[in-house]
Amino acid sequence: MTLSTPEPRPLPLETASRRAVLFLLITMPLIFGAVHPFVQGLYTFFILVGAGGWWIFVGSRPELESSRRHRHPRKDRRRASLPEPESPNPESAESAANTARNRHLWLAGAGLLLIYIGLTTIPLPLAVLGWLSPERARNLEAVNRLAGAGIEYAPLSYSALLTFKQGLFYLGLLFYFFSLRKLLRRSPGFALQIAAAIVAVGFFEALYGLLQVTNSSLGVLWLPSSLGAEGVARGTIIYRNQYATLLNMCWPPALAVAALNKKKYPAPLFLFAAGMIILALVFSLSRGGIIAFLCISVLMAAAMPFTRRHKALAVLLLGLFLALYGTLLGGFGELLQRFGDFSAGAAGRLSVWRMSLPMLADHPATGIGLESYVKLSPIYLKNMPVNLEWDRAHNEFLELAIELGIPAMLLFCALLFGGLSTLGRGLWRKTRRPLLGIAAFAGVVSFFIHGVTDFGWHLPANCVYCATLVAVLTVELDNRKRAQAGTGAHAAG
Repeated sequence: MTLSTPEPRPLPLETASRRAVLFLLITMPLIFGAVHPFVQGLYTFFILVGAGGWWIFVGSRPELESSRRHRHPRKDRRRASLPEPESPNPESAESAANTARNRHLWLAGAGLLLIYIGLTTIPLPLAVLGWLSPERARNLEAVNRLAGAGIEYAPLSYSALLTFKQGLFYLGLLFYFFSLRKLLRRSPGFALQIAAAIVAVGFFEALYGLLQVTNSSLGVLWLPSSLGAEGVARGTIIYRNQYATLLNMCWPPALAVAALNKKKYPAPLFLFAAGMIILALVFSLSRGGIIAFLCISVLMAAAMPFTRRHKALAVLLLGLFLALYGTLLGGFGELLQRFGDFSAGAAGRLSVWRMSLPMLADHPATGIGLESYVKLSPIYLKNMPVNLEWDRAHNEFLELAIELGIPAMLLFCALLFGGLSTLGRGLWRKTRRPLLGIAAFAGVVSFFIHGVTDFGWHLPANCVYCATLVAVLTVELDNRKRAQAGTGAHAAG
């Protein structure tokens, strides 16, 4: 005789927390991707208080399985107190221990990075500053000598307030990740709701962007069309490269939901949404976004658990869809011209990277502080047009190294590539790969690939979407592990 496990009662504010996650995903991209400092500050406060507060008081307590107002009946408590059957497989236990150890190491590394970002905003005596960052100390001494400023204390960061603001946002992302992972573990169906919300936002952004293609006078919301790349798809995002980064995280979930073929989520609707999102991505004319799209398309084609014939058919149908609707939108002549000028664009990027390297050479150990690149780029970037302000390095890895310093950047790369490698191996080794997990992994990979040539990481909405996909991926892998362990225990019994 087997006892059925009762459905877990809602945690305090669990339903409100799920709605808050959906609210965040749906609204954050709509106002320029929350790129304005004031709007980003509001969302940061919302995430810290909502996700952070819920996690600290509820989500981090494994013993709290129900609210005080909804306790289990006595019979349910007796059932819940019965021991769970354990898997006799020692390899599963060893694998679980390794996974837990890797997560603890990753969390320790992420915490160390956040602490370091906070330390760069604390004023230090000039003598200490001269030991940590000699170039920063020399600049301040020159200001004291020439302007008589009398500066005695200063932080490592050239923009301490902006660094503090960005550090708080990243702290909020960490709390958001843990809170979302807890919610997903307790409610497996919530992952589909999240995927549907992401697809809905991507579909809206795609329609808006395609309208901008057909009507070049249509700008981004109330802004004039001349701000940004006129006549290309941008949706509600000012910069098309950041827009392309967002769309590359929206179309893989659309394909995954369509492949799941759930009655509540009609497959034809999600396939059409995926096609429109990809079409808008192409007509954004973002070369980095299109290259990232091609890379994760290969990844999706290799990882999806379908026959080669079905995969070839899907590629053919997508090609026909893009050709048909692309022709209706005026053809692909401008896109071909953009890639025809690829060498000129690459030369421009290389020039910016080369002129940015002295910033790193002058501040190799401690960096210049998050969000400080825009302060120093006018000094270091020579022979640039006077009407252009290069506030980004167009390479997120290089800019992060400049702003954090080489040691912190090496730690970040170790966390990034170690985490992606672990998640990718865990996904690839599954005999039955989770479709949403594959889509989430593809979206995360595209986020980091595109960061090599553009600045999509600086859009707060993109960071939230990436953290959401990582949470979905980790929970999908955990669910698959638990299902396999349960199957093994049942077979052994």
